Amino acid sequence: MRLLLCLSLSAGVLFANESLLSTLKQEQLRLEREQNELNSDILKYQWLSPIEGAWNWTKTEDSLNSDRETGTFSVSLNQPIFKSGGIYFAMRYADANRAFLRLSTQLETQTLIKDVMSLALRYQKAQLQKQRTQFQIDNALIDIVRKKEQFESGFVDSSDLDQALLSKNTLQHTLLELERTSMEFVKAFQSISDARLEELTLPVFEMVDEEAYLASSLHVKQQAGAYERSKWLQRANVSTFLPTISLNAAYYNARGYDGNNERDEYQTYGVRISMPLYDINRARSLELKRVETLQAGVKLQDVKRSETKVFERVHEEVQFLNQKREISLENFTLYGELLASAKELAEAGEKTVYDVQTLENSRQTMQLDAQIYALDAQLSLLDLYAKMQGEI
Repeated sequence: MRLLLCLSLSAGVLFANESLLSTLKQEQLRLEREQNELNSDILKYQWLSPIEGAWNWTKTEDSLNSDRETGTFSVSLNQPIFKSGGIYFAMRYADANRAFLRLSTQLETQTLIKDVMSLALRYQKAQLQKQRTQFQIDNALIDIVRKKEQFESGFVDSSDLDQALLSKNTLQHTLLELERTSMEFVKAFQSISDARLEELTLPVFEMVDEEAYLASSLHVKQQAGAYERSKWLQRANVSTFLPTISLNAAYYNARGYDGNNERDEYQTYGVRISMPLYDINRARSLELKRVETLQAGVKLQDVKRSETKVFERVHEEVQFLNQKREISLENFTLYGELLASAKELAEAGEKTVYDVQTLENSRQTMQLDAQIYALDAQLSLLDLYAKMQGEI
């Protein structure tokens, strides 16, 4: 992340991780990561068979009053030790699945952080728009005064005055809408963050090159992980139709209590070699996994293409907004020159205070326009950075 300046003038903290999220969101993400790690561990060691133990007690009564009690205890293990590479492939699949889940959670985390930052930027934009609208209202009020004077002097008719009043009313309604929108941003922000919106200091993003973006794209990395996972799963599936060598071991202890206290104890162990001799769906199963792997590979190429288009769109948007910003700054400078001239003419009695104030208000709107375009560019770049690993 490239930090150039702060968008907020108030003191605050630079957030560059999930500490920007609410404690509830952070806890949800923590539990999701923990769940993913546990599921991945289970998957990685699933090939290890459990050691089973059993204890049984029975009592037999017959018509001759010859009671007999029997207690048995056994421990057994049936552990595959060779599956034609299936054990290795299964562990690699588990590792690939772990990496895929981590990327998925990271993408989810950065999407939430992006939502918080986006709300903060949109809130700041709304504040600038409110200031801009207020300057326009001030100009509209000046225009009403002028039109009223001209109407009373007979220079304009009532329709001109009515139009000025309607313009002022429209701007006031716009200001009310911006107030409502600002409150909606605050409520949405508070639903996913415990921070104070007004005190946030956010980073400013700058354009990255396409190669760097694609190399850091979480969507590309995630799909690459899905492709890797699919390849190992395909290999593991092939091994299920090949020979398996298993180690068998058991311990057995039985005692009978009928006056003789009989006891039977023994151990068994051995090796078992097995493989499916015929499976009607063998060819279909192998072909299905092959197709799924090819599908994941094609989707990876499609995601790369899609992310390239995303980059191009944002790049064009930022260029367009920067051009509009430059025009607004040029107009701001031009209005500054006109304002200086108007002040001189006002001092000479050739211009009124209304002329000076109108130009000053218009000049301020140009400066606010430049700041609004800069925020729009930041919102576009935020979409890009939120998809890059470790950038927000």
